[in-house]
Amino acid sequence: MKKPAIPQVPRDGHPRAPFDQAVKETLEIVTGRRAGRIEPLPAGASTNDVIAKVNEIIARLQS
Repeated sequence: MKKPAIPQVPRDGHPRAPFDQAVKETLEIVTGRRAGRIEPLPAGASTNDVIAKVNEIIARLQS
């Protein structure tokens, strides 16, 4: 899921709604409320499982 670009912080007298909405959407994606939770690995996870999970986390943060 693509995160919205966060615009410049609005100065006094300018509308805040676009800024607030972009921040809200980004936080919802990163925290898993919008894109779904990243499930923890089981105790016996293989190296390939760990690599896949790290890649999933990186994709979530950078998309």
